[in-house]
Amino acid sequence: MKRFSIINKLAIFIFLAVTGASSFAQSRNLIVTGINAFPSASTSEISVSWIMPASTAGYKINSVEIYRNTRPITDIKDLENARLLAKLPHGTVSYSDKVTTNQEYYYAVISLISENSSEAQEENLYYDEELDCVKDDEATKRVSLVLPGVNATVFGAKAEIKKRTAKIIPEKKEEQKKTYENKMREQPLPFVDILGNSDSRQSTISDKAKTQVKDLLKEKRNSRELCVLDYHVFEEDMTEPSGGDDYLLFDILKTTFIKKKYGECSEKLVKFLGQNRSKDVTNRAIFYLGECYYYTGDFSKALGQFLLLEDVYPALSRKWSESTLDLYSYR
Repeated sequence: MKRFSIINKLAIFIFLAVTGASSFAQSRNLIVTGINAFPSASTSEISVSWIMPASTAGYKINSVEIYRNTRPITDIKDLENARLLAKLPHGTVSYSDKVTTNQEYYYAVISLISENSSEAQEENLYYDEELDCVKDDEATKRVSLVLPGVNATVFGAKAEIKKRTAKIIPEKKEEQKKTYENKMREQPLPFVDILGNSDSRQSTISDKAKTQVKDLLKEKRNSRELCVLDYHVFEEDMTEPSGGDDYLLFDILKTTFIKKKYGECSEKLVKFLGQNRSKDVTNRAIFYLGECYYYTGDFSKALGQFLLLEDVYPALSRKWSESTLDLYSYR
């Protein structure tokens, strides 16, 4: 039952991320939305699909880059450790990734854009910390924005790799075998426009089903009060260490985190993690960074940090991930 509850909450998170965050992305008209990855029928490929924006407001998407990693891609910096699989032309909405191992993979799709007319002004691009276009060549720029659940997958996809046998099939039997069209639906999962803010996609769910989902969410929202967790400090950081990485982390927590200066603390932790640190200190710093995002309301980034530690701190990561999803779903 616990596992089922987490899956339900993650499903709601994905849905809200696609519907809510897609309107944010559509306002900038520069990134793809609705990304999804799942094993294909061939059992050795993972099919990745996404939705291209309807318009780009003075700019055009020339092509897209698809990246793959063995860990969630939650920030543009994660692409440095990810593998660039392909650069696909505009209009492409799917890609089949042939894998050789049965481990979980995560994907992100990044847009490459250029000006669509001579009237397009440079200020039409959003040069900020979330959307900083990096030049790909003289005419094309890369939209450096990663949104989990929008243009980056939250769940890992794992293909089943079967060992091949040396059995030889006669040519006649091969012709008699049933063949199946390997066609992928335009939208792999049903889409329910609960928020009513997406007019570019048509739902495959009946009006009755939409009403039932709305009522279900309303009942859950009214059935309980959401609770914000108290901050967590690891035992290793409760006393001042003699030196090294432990002391540097302790000093950051002492001057910012304990004083609830979460914005300043997150900036210092990002710089701190930019250097090679010991494994234990790195894991604790990642968790504190997740807490800072949690308390500043950046729930998508917070969830990404907690999910990175699900194997290191299973119970703690699950607790904070569930609370993050609750706050994100009902805010």
